[in-house]
Amino acid sequence: MSSFSPAHPQCDKHIYKYPCNLFCFSSPDECIDNNKTSSNLCRNMTDSNLCRFLYLNIRSLKEAHKLDSLHTLIDSLQSVDVVLLTETWLNEHEEKYYNLPGYSLISLNRSKGRGGGVAAYVKNSYTCSIVKSVTTTTHSILHFTVNINSKFHILLFYNPSLSNLSFFLSDFETILRELPPSNTLVMGDSNFN
Repeated sequence: MSSFSPAHPQCDKHIYKYPCNLFCFSSPDECIDNNKTSSNLCRNMTDSNLCRFLYLNIRSLKEAHKLDSLHTLIDSLQSVDVVLLTETWLNEHEEKYYNLPGYSLISLNRSKGRGGGVAAYVKNSYTCSIVKSVTTTTHSILHFTVNINSKFHILLFYNPSLSNLSFFLSDFETILRELPPSNTLVMGDSNFN
């Protein structure tokens, strides 16, 4: 995993309160860890065989300028295939207001209350489909596939606290058992700390 703070002054600083992680795969089972700043990552991202995943705990996509900042970050990295977000804080019918040019949005939002939610922006040139989703008043778990160079299974999750840990772990374990042993990326925020 490669955590970094972007070195691009034109980006809105509010999106970088939390670490963002860039993962590049030359094949579904091989992870390349760059451990460099984003400006160095950009130079290494020209290989068209790489599948690029960006993970970020966005902590409210609704906050002023977060979507613009996310778009700027993606542009600064030159090419990202799938953007994975936790804590989107979106409500059921708000997805239409949060489009990124060139990407399709898959989201799983909390039906009641503030906070939570997960989302993925997938490049329009790739097909994706939801396999299974679980959303409760507290946690969100989304299993979907993306066909890039081959089929990737992605499990994206958010759990806000330890208070509902047994419910989260039960749902998480059920979906985790259904995932194939390869071509799988599991990413999210469990708040176990």
